[in-house]
Amino acid sequence: VEALFSEEELLLLEGDPVDWDGDGVIDPAVTIVSFTGTNTMALASDGTIYFTADVDFGGTTLEGLFRMSGKPIGSNDCTAVPNSTGAAATISANGSSVVASNNVALRAERLPLSTFGIFIVSPARGFNQSVPNNVGTLCLGSPVGRFLGPGQVFGSGDSGVGSTAIDLTAFPIGASPVAAQPGETWRFQAWYRDIVGGAFTSNFSDGLEITFE
Repeated sequence: VEALFSEEELLLLEGDPVDWDGDGVIDPAVTIVSFTGTNTMALASDGTIYFTADVDFGGTTLEGLFRMSGKPIGSNDCTAVPNSTGAAATISANGSSVVASNNVALRAERLPLSTFGIFIVSPARGFNQSVPNNVGTLCLGSPVGRFLGPGQVFGSGDSGVGSTAIDLTAFPIGASPVAAQPGETWRFQAWYRDIVGGAFTSNFSDGLEITFE
């Protein structure tokens, strides 16, 4: 018998929000009530987990089939500055680092509640603490692209979490979209709005770099 996993990891809990409409953005108002049935979870070869669950949808309990995209990928660097919650926002990615799979979702946590933000990307590492109207550290070098396409601007809702599925064939760098290539390393951050001392400002998460295959 071959051991597929050498350690345990908590992936999902009752009460967690889900992406109900499949647009790559977590819907804080739709939460898991319970996991239904037996033998209702499957693991695909790319690391994607499929499962059924009952969810609370505006006070109504509905059953749905869901997927959790792949395993965590990439590595974090560049420490973030704490935001108005007292915590520093963090960024992570799930899915596959294989370019051909085109399956990567970015996730930002420890955000202020009910705020908005975007994910940014660059092929270069940087360190800039003097971004206008910002209290954080930009960990990306030039050029920097911003994911501003349909469904890519995220809201943190009541959970302080924002997520976006990105297209590996269309990184918003320069005048035309750029496709990630195997062997390349790309760097990402979350950039979000905040209010500090009654004044509107913005902040960044820590950095995340992914080397694609």
